[in-house]
Amino acid sequence: MVDTAVAVTPLVGNTVSADIIAATGTSVATGNTAVIAAKGETRDLIIVISGDGTHSATVTLETGNEPPSESAGLAVPSGISVVATAAYMLMLTAGQFVKSDDGAVELVVSGTGPVLISAFRPDLTI
Repeated sequence: MVDTAVAVTPLVGNTVSADIIAATGTSVATGNTAVIAAKGETRDLIIVISGDGTHSATVTLETGNEPPSESAGLAVPSGISVVATAAYMLMLTAGQFVKSDDGAVELVVSGTGPVLISAFRPDLTI
C-alpha cells in the first residue's frame, strides 16, 4: 500500500472555479491510500471522487483518531461505490476523520481500478 498525497485547492469567493467535476484530480490506484493534508480541520473540506472512465472502485474513509472529537462514535460512511463514469462530492463533519499524527484525512481505494480524488476548501482570507 502506497500513500498518495492529494492537495487541497482553495475556492476563492466571487470567483468562478474550474470545472471541479471534470477536473482531473489525483489518480489513486487500487490498494493505495489517498492522504489529504487537511491540517487537522475537516470543516468545509469538500472531497470530489470520480471514476477514471473505465474502472469501478470502492473508496473507504479511514476513521480518525484525533481526540477529542465531538463526532467520535458517529456512523462512518461504509465503502463508497464509485462507478467508472460518475463523480461524487462529499463534505465531512468536523474532526471525525482527522488522524492525530499529521492532521490528514485518509481514503483507501479498493476494486478494479484507480479513482480520481480532489479536495477543496473555501479560502476564507478574503
